Amino acid sequence: MRHKKDILFLCQFFYPEHNSSATLPFDTAKYLAAHGFTVDALCGYPKEYSDQAHVPLREEKDGVNIQRIRYIQLGRVSKLGRLINYFSFTASTFFHLFKLRKYKSVIVYSNPPILPFIAVLGNMLFGTKIVFVAYDVYPEVAYASNSLRLDSIIAKGMRWLNHMMYKRVSRVVALTDEMKEFLLEHRPELTADRVVTIANWAYEKKIEATDEAYARFGYQPGQFIVSYRGLQQRNQDTQKSRLRVQKLPFLQGEDSALAGPLPQHLTKSLKKPVCSVSRADR
Repeated sequence: MRHKKDILFLCQFFYPEHNSSATLPFDTAKYLAAHGFTVDALCGYPKEYSDQAHVPLREEKDGVNIQRIRYIQLGRVSKLGRLINYFSFTASTFFHLFKLRKYKSVIVYSNPPILPFIAVLGNMLFGTKIVFVAYDVYPEVAYASNSLRLDSIIAKGMRWLNHMMYKRVSRVVALTDEMKEFLLEHRPELTADRVVTIANWAYEKKIEATDEAYARFGYQPGQFIVSYRGLQQRNQDTQKSRLRVQKLPFLQGEDSALAGPLPQHLTKSLKKPVCSVSRADR
């Protein structure tokens, strides 16, 4: 039997896309490659989050071999569009299922939420270990946002998928301790030794700000800046976000500011001007 490679990253978004769902897996993959692991990635072909006019279907970048697959990509504003994207990417990935037999482990992400089904099949057929990175907790997050009914076929399918995956998974990566506690409470298939908390933006290197960087975005050297790097989605509670911003004491002084792609209703809550960073500046 041929020697298996170490890790396959299975995710919808990856390099060269610039959204966090792409940069976080790629940062992890190239870190592992730099530390001696053989690392490949199977991901979707970029569209919305890439500035490059042409991206090859296969590419080696920073020690990571990337294979991109095409799928239907509709607008994500509507529920139907998102569902078509989810199922289209997962179906396209299914045709590459036998690729998983070449790897010891697959790192699969919760976006799209049905993608772990491919990892489950790989585990059942080839014994490929599963590491699941939970960006969100499905289907509960869909219930809370009224995007999914408890008795719907999709909800029942997701609960079945959760059961199949969590009883086979080698490790689950939770983004916070609260998420870890939730998973252990609501996923009886899991044990505490198989769930680990790794914050999304954990970074080992110390980042030093320079006067040039401050000046580039119109700040004074040494100014305390809180950067909001996420997107304010339609399902998020914008009223609570505004109230939380108003209560942050370090944003109310003369020597503080909040930077990032904030929606207008949040910027109005601040006493100081806000620098809204564009994609080109990130």
